Amino acid sequence: MDVRSSPTDPAIASTLDAVTDLARSRAAGRGLDPDMASIFTRALYSGLAADDLAAAPIADRATAALTALDFARERTAGKAKVRVYDPSPRLHGYAAPYSVVEIVNDDMPFLVDSVAVEITRRELAIRLLAHPVIGARRDEAGRLVALGNDGGRESVMRIEIDHNAEPEALAEGLRVALGEVRLAVGDWRAMRAAALEAALELGTASDRGGEPQA
Repeated sequence: MDVRSSPTDPAIASTLDAVTDLARSRAAGRGLDPDMASIFTRALYSGLAADDLAAAPIADRATAALTALDFARERTAGKAKVRVYDPSPRLHGYAAPYSVVEIVNDDMPFLVDSVAVEITRRELAIRLLAHPVIGARRDEAGRLVALGNDGGRESVMRIEIDHNAEPEALAEGLRVALGEVRLAVGDWRAMRAAALEAALELGTASDRGGEPQA
């Protein structure tokens, strides 16, 4: 069922609050800032349908959010960070019958479509896709300092997919796809800027051509 719900709807608000509160209470034990964990968890899940959020135990949702935040703590500027894994209690604090894709990247157009194409072309079904865009402030080393509107816009994806026997192959395919998106968006922005500049010059020239001769 894919009926979208607002975080203010009773169907999702109480579950989202419980997941966020649990993530906050467990954050320090994983070396994470509780305030940052609260902001991140709420952003990660607030766009989900109520049924999707409730499809896993509250404890698993909270642990998954902390795992994703831990992954997002460091990122090289201008480069997508990608991993694919099977959740395990020893490594991630919970188990699941699916694989997880986590991506942290600069926000730009075409990300979701490009990622979905790369996953589905390998005949893997997407069970759940959480994709918040979060303001993230980082230091010069790429370490996450704060979350909020004063930071650069970063795309965070946490995707649950069919179990994948070749996680690194999928991760590398996603890195290539996201690299191509970055190049395409960069070229598009450069072409758009050049077109706007040319239009401005044409407009200026036209205005000058209309001036009366002395």
